[in-house]
Amino acid sequence: ALLSSILVAVIVLGVAETHATTAAIGFALSAWLAVLSVLTLLRDFAHSKRNWAVFFAHMGVAILIAGVTAEGLWSKQAEAELAAGQQFKIGNYQIVLDAQTLYRNENYMAKRADISVQNSEGEHIAWLHPEFRFYPISGSTTSEAAIFSRQLQDIYVVIGASQTPETAAVRAYIKPMIGWIWFGFILMSLGGIVSIARFLRRTT
Repeated sequence: ALLSSILVAVIVLGVAETHATTAAIGFALSAWLAVLSVLTLLRDFAHSKRNWAVFFAHMGVAILIAGVTAEGLWSKQAEAELAAGQQFKIGNYQIVLDAQTLYRNENYMAKRADISVQNSEGEHIAWLHPEFRFYPISGSTTSEAAIFSRQLQDIYVVIGASQTPETAAVRAYIKPMIGWIWFGFILMSLGGIVSIARFLRRTT
């Protein structure tokens, strides 16, 4: 377990462009806990025991640590007031406002933006359609985010109140490994459920 954590730390130090030391510590801790969880489970199998509750809980914590480390250190945010055809850069992506539409619903009025997410070479990879809504009865507004999920990161795009009717106030976020955080919580919850089920089975 210690060897694996050292190896992961060295890899992170070599590939991370920013916050390398902090990231190496976080991912090394995650790797150490994950490998230790697997080794403990294998040892339990060798002794004809299956402590799945502990395995799920510890593995969930390991994955959660990795996700929180990446999201906390490498998240990005950018915003701009865009007219149709204009764009801005965030990370390795271009956020392009293709068009916007005004429409009225039974309960609200809304501005809907058609956003093209492009890679660094200008190739289109996804359409996103965030909305900015106004509710006349309450006088309140809401921003409905659009999300594009990739394997190791999510891209969020929202629009807000703009300076002119012809433009859209566009804000984009890159959240790396956000899915790992949710998956870690799921595994931890599963460990708790298994533990409670075992306790109830023993007491009945």
